[in-house]
Amino acid sequence: MDYRTEDGTANAGSDYQFTTGTLIFQPGETERHIDIAIIDDDVFEEDEHFFVNLNNARNEGETESGD
Repeated sequence: MDYRTEDGTANAGSDYQFTTGTLIFQPGETERHIDIAIIDDDVFEEDEHFFVNLNNARNEGETESGD
């Protein structure tokens, strides 16, 4: 499964570190962790948010049909 951060009210580079990658689940595994660095500065800001988009979930053990 691919993942990628996306700005909400928080901005990559000033509020958090942009992160992208691929998670691989081993058989029987039900959770994985994504580390996203939060950038701390001395400026007070209200709570902000960003998104983590998950795409391309696939089961590598399955074969695609139609070939």
